[in-house]
Amino acid sequence: ITGHSADARDGVDTVTLGFAMFFGGLLQIIAGISEVKRNNLFGMTAFCLYGGFWMSVGTIEIVTLLATDAPPPSNELATQAVLFMVSVFTYMLWTLTFKLNKTICMLFFLLGTTCMLLSFGVRNKNVDMVGGYFGIATSVNAFWLAYAELVNDVLGGGRQIIPLGKWNFNRQDRIAHQSPMEVPGDSALRDEMNRV
Repeated sequence: ITGHSADARDGVDTVTLGFAMFFGGLLQIIAGISEVKRNNLFGMTAFCLYGGFWMSVGTIEIVTLLATDAPPPSNELATQAVLFMVSVFTYMLWTLTFKLNKTICMLFFLLGTTCMLLSFGVRNKNVDMVGGYFGIATSVNAFWLAYAELVNDVLGGGRQIIPLGKWNFNRQDRIAHQSPMEVPGDSALRDEMNRV
């Protein structure tokens, strides 16, 4: 993305450091804490996890930049372990998104795959490049989801103007939670008869 020459990539780390610390890190942690007020355990867990991850990445870069002598070496195995653990936890969250919508489900699948590929890509440049492309797809999906949810909330007042995709089996799940003696639609019919 930043170019193939050393000149084109010069200073990119400095720019992405602030972006990682504040946009990717601090803002996500604030968003995660605010999800507590909404009683949204999933949102709190996800935002705080990724906010903490990006602040960790930023801290590693700060330590490297502030090193007066030679920068401390980065352990490849430790880097792989961190990315692998984030990937596993992301896939765990992904299994829960089937109760939400298809867009957020795709986001967590792409994010888990990105972290997994980047983990293996620590020692393989080609896998790392594929992980980067998955990262771009993840970003596009995340920005689309954020935009769609804002439009639905602000312009739609909670009504879906931009559909995010509902799973068909969620409807069956709602039916399964009804009383075993209750026929689907029976309560609506009973209410209608009571009004008459």
